[in-house]
Amino acid sequence: MIKGNSGASVELVPPYIFKWDDSNPDRLSRQMDKQLIYKSFLGTVPCLENIFEVPEVVNNSGRFRMPYYCGKNIIKHFQSSSSNDIIRVYRDIWKLIHEETKQCIITPCLESVLVGKLESLKYPNISKLLRCIDLTTDIPYGICHGDITFSNIIVCDKTVLIDFLDTYYETPLQDIAKMLQEIRLKWTLLKSNCECDETKISIVYRHLEDLLHSDIAKYCKEFSVDPKLIWVFYLITLLRLLPYTKEDYIVSIISKEIVDVESSLFDGRKIVSF
Repeated sequence: MIKGNSGASVELVPPYIFKWDDSNPDRLSRQMDKQLIYKSFLGTVPCLENIFEVPEVVNNSGRFRMPYYCGKNIIKHFQSSSSNDIIRVYRDIWKLIHEETKQCIITPCLESVLVGKLESLKYPNISKLLRCIDLTTDIPYGICHGDITFSNIIVCDKTVLIDFLDTYYETPLQDIAKMLQEIRLKWTLLKSNCECDETKISIVYRHLEDLLHSDIAKYCKEFSVDPKLIWVFYLITLLRLLPYTKEDYIVSIISKEIVDVESSLFDGRKIVSF
């Protein structure tokens, strides 16, 4: 049995994985409900159903049973695959976000929700943020994975999506923010304990960052999303990481990224050209 960062317990009893959370069972129950909703969503989009898999969930009195998938984590996949294979995985995830958005309604962003989340995170610059950006412009609302980092996918016959997160705001912008976290911070590599060719994987990440920034620009244009709102969701994502991060050097990396994002929002300095 192991414990995750969120406090949930996980046990492998082949051919199943069991997951439970004695400290916060309601939160885990919401996440499992979301996983089932997402599985249904994939079933309505043929171009995704052939690429992705979401594990079926059975609730046994608060112990959630899911099938065990024997595949590669993304770092091992990066190690053994060509750059084209890695780009394909990224492109598939971006297609997923695109299809999420097409399933959403377009509605004004709820400023009160974003401000409330920033207040709960004790963010000191809310007033300054509100002077720099309109938090009420239209965004897609309806569905997202919530924590779609590379560490939450397994590569086998299909790409298996795991560890869905019950978010404070159900929008695909959450998934874009998590991809920024993954690719800009090299998150899965940063947190990985396995031996790997870090130079090779870092080169892959740099290439993916160029693709991501280009794709975000196209996304904002296609769906009429203010790019600054993506930065706000990314800022909140970074702030939410800090309480769960124990390693000082990773805290330092996150803190520097927060400063860079603030510079983009407050001073107009572009980190990338969305």
